[in-house]
Amino acid sequence: MLFRDTTGEPEIQTVHNEVIAESRATITPLFLAQPGVDELVGANSDALDMAWEVMRAVLQGLALWWYEHQHVQRTQVVTTAMNALWIGFERLQQGESWHPKS
Repeated sequence: MLFRDTTGEPEIQTVHNEVIAESRATITPLFLAQPGVDELVGANSDALDMAWEVMRAVLQGLALWWYEHQHVQRTQVVTTAMNALWIGFERLQQGESWHPKS
């Protein structure tokens, strides 16, 4: 249900929006509890929403990939997702972050 539905049916859109809100409500406290989160969100409240959108989009893409590659075990998919996404927070905790050159 984290995927966008294109049927245009209001009932489906309502359920879709509820699932997105629940997902955001679940993930946001995990982000905020991480040391180094200030490097991620700083003074910009939109940064937290953007980080969640990045994670959601990546996981949606992985879910679509997994649908096409069902021979891959769930544990391998979860491990890969955690290593690709969550481990990045560890670098923030150590004070590393990317900033565009001005």
